Amino acid sequence: SVVNMVLLYTDVVRRKHFAGWISRAALTQLILWAFLIIFPFFVGFATNNFWIREQTYTEQPKVIFKNRYIFLAQGRSMGDLYMFSSYDDINNLNRPYLRAIEVSSSVNDTNVDSKPESIRIKFRVPLAAGEEVHQVSALMLFEVLLQDRARILLEGMGDV
Repeated sequence: SVVNMVLLYTDVVRRKHFAGWISRAALTQLILWAFLIIFPFFVGFATNNFWIREQTYTEQPKVIFKNRYIFLAQGRSMGDLYMFSSYDDINNLNRPYLRAIEVSSSVNDTNVDSKPESIRIKFRVPLAAGEEVHQVSALMLFEVLLQDRARILLEGMGDV
């Protein structure tokens, strides 16, 4: 019986099939090789992305004012300083120059794409009689979001 026998040798049957150069098999192989080599060149050329040397991309970012700022106004002399900040530590360090100010912001989105075309920030400083402001400086913190090709979230500071 087969169960009691031991396998001594196995011979793998190996066959080669040949076709002439003028046959359907040779023609099919030639067409496949031509398609495999030439087709990617046509695809690259037709899509205008063949050997890109330089490419530019523009996107309007979504910019949001984060209501974080440092405001500094200077009067006639160097000692006439008025400042206010949204950071408590900076306000505590500059108590002698601290002045309560009114800050308001609004966005203008003319094409209603939820990406503002402009942001208007208004600082209003109450002055006592005889006080004047000759120079104003403000640092404001913004959040910038790019999201069309890659989602990138940045924080940037604007200086006015």
